[in-house]
Amino acid sequence: MHHPNNGAVRLAEYLRENGIPHKAAGAALGVSGPTIHDWLSAVKRPRAHVRRVIAIWTRAAVSEDSWLTDEERAAIGDAEPYRATGTG
Repeated sequence: MHHPNNGAVRLAEYLRENGIPHKAAGAALGVSGPTIHDWLSAVKRPRAHVRRVIAIWTRAAVSEDSWLTDEERAAIGDAEPYRATGTG
């Protein structure tokens, strides 16, 4: 499954639906308006800790995982069989 701009699309929808300008979103998230524009244009992706802030700020309308690349999703999938189960 291909998710090239899922986070960007979800964030754009959230901003549009809530009437939030890029500059205001940037102020709320601790980044500049141009950085918001870069995220929405898929020029850049937010750093991992900022993805969490976005998820909290949007009340999970934009999840942390929505920004993952196909390669990152595959790596996570490859690691799943090795997840600690707590059974020692």
